Amino acid sequence: MTRANLSLNKHALPQKEILRHRKVPVALATLVMAMFYIVGPILVLISNKDVNAASLLYNARTYYIFQNMVLSAATAGIFGIYLAYEGFRFLHVPRQVDYYESQPISRKTRFLGIAVNSLLIYSLIYLVFFLAGMLLCAAAGSNFLADGGIWRGFLADLLVFSAWYGIASLSMMITGNTFVAALATIFFSCFEFGLMSLSSIFYSELATTAEYNNHTWLAYTNPSTQLYNSNHWLGMGINLLWTVLYLALAYWAYQKRANEMAGRAVAFAWIEQAVKILLVVFFAAVGGVFGYMIDGLNFACGIIGALLTGLLTASLMEIIFKFDLAAWKHNFLQSLLLTAAGVAVLAGLVWGAKRYDDWLPASGQVASVAISPSDGIYTNYYLGKGSAAVNADEYAAKYMSVPVTSDLLKLAKAGSKFTQNRSHDREDSVSLRFVFRMKNGRSRVRVYAVERKVLKKYFEPISKTKAYKQGYFQIYHDQLLMDNLDTMSFTYKNGKEAIKRQDSQLYKDFRAAYKQDLTKWDYLQASQQKPVGQVAVSWKRANGKQAKIYYPVYSNYSQTIAFLKKNKLYAAKKLSLEDQQPLDYYLDDQFD
Repeated sequence: MTRANLSLNKHALPQKEILRHRKVPVALATLVMAMFYIVGPILVLISNKDVNAASLLYNARTYYIFQNMVLSAATAGIFGIYLAYEGFRFLHVPRQVDYYESQPISRKTRFLGIAVNSLLIYSLIYLVFFLAGMLLCAAAGSNFLADGGIWRGFLADLLVFSAWYGIASLSMMITGNTFVAALATIFFSCFEFGLMSLSSIFYSELATTAEYNNHTWLAYTNPSTQLYNSNHWLGMGINLLWTVLYLALAYWAYQKRANEMAGRAVAFAWIEQAVKILLVVFFAAVGGVFGYMIDGLNFACGIIGALLTGLLTASLMEIIFKFDLAAWKHNFLQSLLLTAAGVAVLAGLVWGAKRYDDWLPASGQVASVAISPSDGIYTNYYLGKGSAAVNADEYAAKYMSVPVTSDLLKLAKAGSKFTQNRSHDREDSVSLRFVFRMKNGRSRVRVYAVERKVLKKYFEPISKTKAYKQGYFQIYHDQLLMDNLDTMSFTYKNGKEAIKRQDSQLYKDFRAAYKQDLTKWDYLQASQQKPVGQVAVSWKRANGKQAKIYYPVYSNYSQTIAFLKKNKLYAAKKLSLEDQQPLDYYLDDQFD
């Protein structure tokens, strides 16, 4: 240690005092793990002491799976951030930085020592308690030690923790203040949500013909969200990638940062500029969109909104960077230019939304189309309550293949024009979802509000086609029901009266009769007539729960009514509207 270093460090904290803080996360992790994996399983075993072995195993395993999800979503992230902050907190305190730098230890060795130590602290404590809880359950007769799903959840937890640790470590390295490091951690883990919000604004507010869920995706850059990736191994792989990438960047930043940056806001000037550019442009654009929407698509209000939010964001960032309230006016010209860039983004979004809404395919571009009502009330018609099958939109998108005709293109064009006029009263319209399957292999989805007079003119011919009916009515794709005939029952509801029969042999006759009657179905009938009753076909799913599908019966469904009468399922009393399912292209005032 040099004389200069000795002089600078005579008032420095001793190393034991600095390392003392490692005891706190160890104690907290031990307490949390003990609650989750010792106390928790004991409570589960006590509450299930009178159940059979199969139920005990199910309940104990369910508890472990649930705890894995809770632990990853909250605790793992908290400990990952906390351990990184504690491990590298000395970088933000000038006298501690000088003390560490005076030691005969390279930065490489110090970084690896802190990182490996932190990762092992959590991992080993987690493994010990996780395994102890499983052994406790096994001793009580609920053995799932060899359950691959449980251990996969354990590995997913560790990768969520390590990814958060990597993010927080990089945040500590590129900043000189722990509060600013917290802001950096939020930025790294949440910036993709900001992009999603901008995408959501585009599709749900600026564009009028987009389906609502066009903007949603699973955030790849947030470790906790990857826990819910339907492809579990992909989610774990992504978190492993972030762990390696962020720790590698943190190591690089540690080698490059100057000791003098301790106590400053940001350790690298270029990062300060890059972050300011991204955030000012983003918030200016978002503020501009809100201003544009708040006064009925007024672009002047959009500019005012962008100026307010953009300049306010820039001023706050200058204050944070300089730790000085008077710094709000620094680099004002730069802030103004960045805000102008946000206005340009707003203009691009407005122009893009208009182009998106104006798009209509040429007949030669489209191979086939699927059309379905875009309202959740149709779900039970296809699925039955509680069914795990696809919903109505997905059903049509999968099975319907309507050929392209002039009526179909005119229907889409009229729907697009009506939908884009936000001042139109849409009470006398139906929302239809169009899936255009292009000849180049891609698909485009649009949702149009279509006036009923337009539906009668252009949609009625389409509704009469075999292609439309085979994609709209579930009975044409009922292998799920055919595989469960032995558990099937029929209920005919007519007003307050319900007649039920359980007979596995009836379904084939029912489907044959109903398909014959569907040749009479078209939009005109569905929009102007009410069914005289409905048939509910239910069956038992693999998990033991009942699933149900509803079939409306109209007065001209002679084959279906004959089947019902033959099998003593028919009643002449009219169906009451409140019991009716599904609601099929009806005017709202018919239910008053």
